[in-house]
Amino acid sequence: MAAQGTTAVAVIGFSDTPRVMVPWRVVDAPEDAAAIAREVMAARRPGNASTYTAAALGYALRYLDQAPCAGERRVIDLVTDGPSDDNSRIPAVRDALIDADVRLNVLAVNTYGAPVAAWAREEVVTPGGFVMEADAWQDVAWALRRKLAAEISQR
Repeated sequence: MAAQGTTAVAVIGFSDTPRVMVPWRVVDAPEDAAAIAREVMAARRPGNASTYTAAALGYALRYLDQAPCAGERRVIDLVTDGPSDDNSRIPAVRDALIDADVRLNVLAVNTYGAPVAAWAREEVVTPGGFVMEADAWQDVAWALRRKLAAEISQR
């Protein structure tokens, strides 16, 4: 079990089916973060099929129970480029996240002209969570750095 105040990170890719790309890793030092970044860069991204956000969030909520540390803050970061193909299921999953005291933050990637950020603010993000935007997929790395800095500063 990791020490109190420790941060654990996992990366789950999703499209039609959620898939663990990087299993739980504890971040205690800059070299841990660098190792996770290398794993993320080497991981194979799931296919480009439909976007099942509710299924991905439900999977992520269950995966949180396997975290190597029981933190005082549990956060799911969702990166998405559009409204979900299982949109009708999102309110129930969002309620489950709220009931489990999980904060959901969203990085909305504007690729298809859809109002992704507005959708995320209105239907997806949980209380205490936030939405940030990236103009295109090539901007995601920069936006993730900005988003992670914002999250860490909320500690």
